[in-house]
Amino acid sequence: MEDGNFSDDIICLDQDYVIAKTIITVLIQHNAKVFNELPKSTPIFNPAKNGEKTKLNQAFFDALPPEFDRKTYLAVAEKLKIPPKTAEKYISRFCVGGQLKHLAHDSYGKP
Repeated sequence: MEDGNFSDDIICLDQDYVIAKTIITVLIQHNAKVFNELPKSTPIFNPAKNGEKTKLNQAFFDALPPEFDRKTYLAVAEKLKIPPKTAEKYISRFCVGGQLKHLAHDSYGKP
């Protein structure tokens, strides 16, 4: 920019490239360190948050058999008057939180 060149192709000096690469390497290491220090899971059942939703979450989880598939958990959700999309969200959160294991395609289990 100092020389008035505004073309699309900009060529940097080798020294500038090495400096930019060094900065990027440090940023990648920093991001990896921060990522590794994040909590491993998020609690699903938070009694301080909406109590009725927590009770429904817990009732749904408790009603699930030790191993089940999508059809089974949707049947359990229907009995508890939980919409299918909400049941899917609960199952996903249970897996992320470690309360359930995704055993295989369309197969879940309690650890």
